Amino acid sequence: MADLGEYRGKVGPARLDLTHDGPIYQRPRPHSQEEYAAMDAVCKELLGADNIEESRSSGYAVNSTMPPKRAADGTWTQRRFCQDARDLNAATVPDLHLSPLPEELFDQIGDATWLTNHSAEEHLQHLERVFQMLLEIGIQLHPETTLVAGDAVEFLGFMVSAKGLAPTRANVEALLALGPQSSSAGVRRLLGMFWYYRKLVPRFADITAPLNALISSKYVCHAGSWGAEQQAALDELKMIYSRMDGPVLRRVQPARPLILHTDFSGVGMSGILGQLDDDGVGYLCVCISRPLNVHEQRYISYKGELLAVSNWSVTGVQRFGDSNQ
Repeated sequence: MADLGEYRGKVGPARLDLTHDGPIYQRPRPHSQEEYAAMDAVCKELLGADNIEESRSSGYAVNSTMPPKRAADGTWTQRRFCQDARDLNAATVPDLHLSPLPEELFDQIGDATWLTNHSAEEHLQHLERVFQMLLEIGIQLHPETTLVAGDAVEFLGFMVSAKGLAPTRANVEALLALGPQSSSAGVRRLLGMFWYYRKLVPRFADITAPLNALISSKYVCHAGSWGAEQQAALDELKMIYSRMDGPVLRRVQPARPLILHTDFSGVGMSGILGQLDDDGVGYLCVCISRPLNVHEQRYISYKGELLAVSNWSVTGVQRFGDSNQ
């Protein structure tokens, strides 16, 4: 910890603007002896590096938490020393600078921190520039969490490579282990986990329609609500995700024409955006879908198909390129 040095970049000291001047204090929570020992070890290390200082009396105090931390071998055997600053965050003047969405970050894969190159020599040149920049501003990299010259890297639940995006195997296995739910909260959690990878699944809104019906405001979900339709939807999702054994999505190439396929059903509308490679073989760029509202569900077939085409060609794929493509 003491070897980390001092940050020498352009960003100034951190400042928190609060909505009031009153104390924000939490009573200490009980912990196990192992957790206390881990906290003491971290605090002693931080004290020795002058990153923290002792306080005998303060109007600000938050509790410590020890959530599981995944080790380098993928097992959740370690503990991370964290602070529960929710009360402090609630009293903090919000920062109006919005964080980018995961989709926006994936669209920019290959830039910024993620260095993908066409040759080993070019990769080494870029790495040298990055290391020199980190050295100048006083930032060091942890050897156990830094990947150099790898074929793929895990990023926000995806394996990112030059070939495209794929869900991590650990997350796919977690999805395959999900079972029937007996409450609205359980169905929402299940849908939320599958929903994160929805852009990998064609007709996602159609497939999940029976599950969405259980969380409708007009329906009270109970233990007997899970029926054959819901189980069939879950089984179909699991089958689709179990077959994701490699890169599923490829990044849109601006110089290539876009190919959009759309579909309209009685419960949802969907679109598939793709392109052709140098050999004329099609590849998938993104899947988009959404449920129909009560008015759209009354549309006849041709009107619904026109809705899907106009919706996805104008708004659904706008961020991927010019609609004239």
